[in-house]
Amino acid sequence: MLWSGIPLRFPRLNITLAEGGLGWAAMLGDRADYVLAHSASGREGGSWESDLLPSEVLRRTFWFCSIDDPHAFGALDAIGADRILVESDYPHADSTWPDTQQVVARNVAGLSAEDAARITHRNAARLFRHPLPDDGWLTATG
Repeated sequence: MLWSGIPLRFPRLNITLAEGGLGWAAMLGDRADYVLAHSASGREGGSWESDLLPSEVLRRTFWFCSIDDPHAFGALDAIGADRILVESDYPHADSTWPDTQQVVARNVAGLSAEDAARITHRNAARLFRHPLPDDGWLTATG
């Protein structure tokens, strides 16, 4: 899909890759940039028709979902915290339910509050154009 030209022709397109985890995404961006630099694809008349690097198109167009992928959160610089969504994979057998909140808390524990908020709810609201109340609702106690 990245090399198909579709993300280049439709720069506002959002493609969400669900149930795939995150660990591979940073490597894909690096590898695609390498292929562009070292193969005929990147030469005059090659199949990549943009001044943008494939990794830049990957970060602009694609959204990545994580169920429980703690090591991949170390690759946020390559993926971008603004392109990651949390998923529970419910009702599948490998779902994090009923422990989703604990799993998510563990996965984002080392992140800044802003990155954690992006990954846990702000990115989904932005992707699906769903309004959020102010952040006070997160800390409100009954």
